[in-house]
Amino acid sequence: MSEFWKYDKDIKLFVEGRIPFGDAKRQEKTASYIIDQLNKQPGIILADEVGMGKTFVALATAVSIALKPKSKPVVIMIPKGILEKWKRDLSTFLDKCLRDDNKKKRFIYKEASHPIDFLKLLDLPAGKKPKIIFLTHRAFGRSVGNPWVKLAFIRQSMLRRKNSDKYKLNFSKMASEVLYLKYIESQANSGRGIWKKLLNSHPKRWHTVLYGDGVTEIDDDLVPKAILESLDELNFDDFYEVMKKIPQRNIGNYQERVKEFKNSLNGCLTSKWDEIRTILKIELPLLIFDEAHHLKNLNQGTKSLFGTPESIKKADEVENGSLSNVFERMLFLTATPFQLGHYELCNVLRRFEGIKWKSRRKPLISKNKYIHIVNELQKSLDESQHSVQSFQKQWKRINVNFLNENGYSSTEDWWKDLTRKTKSNRSPKYLKIISDSLQLSESKVKKAERELKPWVIRHNRSRFLIDQTTPRRVWIRGKQTHPQINIEQDEGIEIEEESIAPFLLATRATMFAKGKKGLFLEGLSSTYETFKHTRVNACKTQGKNTKVLDDQLSNEKVLAGKELEWYLSSIEKLLPRDDFESSLNHPKVKATVERAFDVWKSGEKVLIFCFYVQTGRTLRRLLSYKINQFTKESGVKLLSCKEEDVEISLRRISQRLDPGENFAKDLIAGVSKLVLKYDKLTNYAEDIANIVRRYLKGPTSLVRFVPIKEVLETRSDYKEIVDKILTKEMGASLSFKNIFENFLGFLNERAGGENFSDELKHYLVALEKSNPSYTASKEYKEMCKEALSSDEIQGKGDELLVPNVKLANGSVKDITRQKLMLTFNTPFLPEILVASSVMAEGMDLHLNCRHVIHHDLCWNPSSLEQRTGRVDRIGAKAEKCGKPITIYYPYIAATQDEKMYKVVMDREQWFKIVMGEKMETLEDVMDSKDEPIPLPDEIAQLLQFKLSIA
Repeated sequence: MSEFWKYDKDIKLFVEGRIPFGDAKRQEKTASYIIDQLNKQPGIILADEVGMGKTFVALATAVSIALKPKSKPVVIMIPKGILEKWKRDLSTFLDKCLRDDNKKKRFIYKEASHPIDFLKLLDLPAGKKPKIIFLTHRAFGRSVGNPWVKLAFIRQSMLRRKNSDKYKLNFSKMASEVLYLKYIESQANSGRGIWKKLLNSHPKRWHTVLYGDGVTEIDDDLVPKAILESLDELNFDDFYEVMKKIPQRNIGNYQERVKEFKNSLNGCLTSKWDEIRTILKIELPLLIFDEAHHLKNLNQGTKSLFGTPESIKKADEVENGSLSNVFERMLFLTATPFQLGHYELCNVLRRFEGIKWKSRRKPLISKNKYIHIVNELQKSLDESQHSVQSFQKQWKRINVNFLNENGYSSTEDWWKDLTRKTKSNRSPKYLKIISDSLQLSESKVKKAERELKPWVIRHNRSRFLIDQTTPRRVWIRGKQTHPQINIEQDEGIEIEEESIAPFLLATRATMFAKGKKGLFLEGLSSTYETFKHTRVNACKTQGKNTKVLDDQLSNEKVLAGKELEWYLSSIEKLLPRDDFESSLNHPKVKATVERAFDVWKSGEKVLIFCFYVQTGRTLRRLLSYKINQFTKESGVKLLSCKEEDVEISLRRISQRLDPGENFAKDLIAGVSKLVLKYDKLTNYAEDIANIVRRYLKGPTSLVRFVPIKEVLETRSDYKEIVDKILTKEMGASLSFKNIFENFLGFLNERAGGENFSDELKHYLVALEKSNPSYTASKEYKEMCKEALSSDEIQGKGDELLVPNVKLANGSVKDITRQKLMLTFNTPFLPEILVASSVMAEGMDLHLNCRHVIHHDLCWNPSSLEQRTGRVDRIGAKAEKCGKPITIYYPYIAATQDEKMYKVVMDREQWFKIVMGEKMETLEDVMDSKDEPIPLPDEIAQLLQFKLSIA
């Protein structure tokens, strides 16, 4: 084996104001450990909890290896939606964490969205070759579209063939049309003859041929070296047969024959590309694959990376994929390794079989030895899971009635008593069985843990904030979600008498929904609109695929049997009319909207997750309605005017914040004074001050943060008013100034070097578009629309949608999602984000938000954790203000909604220890009458795998 990789001593992950010292040391230690393990073994999985900085650990690993002398590029493969985030994080890393200026100067990174672009990057000379290449997950799944590669395939198919000159001549007549290279033919001195010259020359000489014929507007690298080296290994007989069918004369149905030829040619191109990408002669040091749980099955979209069509049938055959036998080592990242079943986790580990085992840096263990290790690990995980499942079965013999009958107020109290009794052998027999079953489970878990530890690293965050006394998270459940209801116990939201009939029918209808997707019934618990929308679409499509959800289940069929149909029709007749008041009277909607509105009114941001398309739209509409009503009512009170005059009056006040006005000048001066404290923001002081000015011009900001009466009484000197605005509390015991200065510190970090200038501008541009100017020339409704891109509207277009509330679902483009992530992380608009699963992975939403409402639950507790993880990250607002992250679970009492809530909460503890436990659906659990008791935390901790590096 060649020289060992080592952690680069010039990488220091501590960044003041961004990465705390303790977290930085853990990350550095983890990266160093990963590199040490990669020297011995084919790969490793980093599976830290959400928000603990896996990206920076991975970058420290990647940069340490990429900076080695003569090292080839490290490849980082990521979902397309988080590419920009990774690039920003790498910029931060290079500027703040890599402490050697010479290394910074020679560190180049690039991205490639297509395999041809990727291969061209590998051909760059040493001084220009990137150290890191970003690839999206599906980059290698794309068909070949490069015209020069197509031409190389065509040339290869006619090489040393009889009569090929005739086919070359025929192809030359239409080459510019087939290859979409008309400019080449128009620039070439030989015109159409250039194509025959190229077909008679090796692709290595094409530059010379083209330049000699007068064509100069071409790339330096036409056909990647790796493709040229693979051509002789392929059979092009099928290609040649297609070339024989080139139309020779422009007669009859010539265009139709040309079209047919193009289609046949493209079919061959696709087939040949599938072959060639599995034999590419590439050798690279390291692949880092983010969101690695997507590799759990080879029949997913990533199948072409690690397996051929033949190997897809066997999950453990990965030797021949397009990225197999390419990398010396692999590092996989995932925050949710245990949402996989243990078999699927082993499948992910088996992807490491695809490394380049015969490289100069081969692992200390052989491939056969590694296969044996994973097989043995799977057996141990089997035994561990079976023993825990057996314990789980015994545990479920205990229910709430048992606790009540025996005088226990909590599970924890009962468990302590049970432990004491079992030691003295005085407990009932079945309780002794439970205790014995637990001991067996613990021993099996520890054995599997020892075997798993070299391959999976997982750190869990502290349950407390930095002061070690304030809980990091608090949970508000059911009826507690409504801000006007003050109770300590966990109770579901009650249904008002006038609304109860539909829910009673829905509960009854569940018996007819067995074996079918009960979207109608779950939809009713979400919003009335979702139920109606699901029903209407189902009637229109009669069971065809329909867009009712907003995540991975969006294409499931929505079915209803004859008996169920009667209930659904009856429910629909009983639903209230579709207006604001009726929508808001939905029991769970009322709790969610009132809570979100209450948090917003206090000056804090809130993130709402929902499952259904229509639910997201409804919540945004209702919150816009509530905020608009609040603005009007506040305006009436503050201005002592009629409601119909509020808009005009507020607009007149906002005009005092127009450029050149005294109020605007004093505000800009006061804000600029704060900005100028940050040395790297001096060039942006005016831009940032104007963002604050535009934010305060909005009517919702005027009535919440501006002392309107004092503004009306002032004509020249507004300095005291500006001071009052800056010291105004905005929730969490933080003033506007506190929050703004935290944001300035954040921006200052992003303005630290030349790599950072673009990121800072991204924030400023996004804020400018999201905080429209409230001017007299615009109607209020139009002003609000100005803050929305076309993909965000998603409605009739005539309803009032205030810019304070934004919607992010599957219909929102990637570029819009990135803008929403940036702006939600600032103190400005938007202040409420209603999101679906598209914002649940890879998004940082933590800098100014510590409130998460799970309006719709997921059966999978890991999905809920991923959502909450958006605001629970290193440097989160909770850490800055010393107040916990608050998580809300609204659910409706005595309905399938409550049943789902209790099952998911029970599953949350079990899911951490019973890997990949089969997810029951609502229909599976509705018949159960026994209410499970929660698993004591002591047991959950005992049976969890402990995979941190001590």
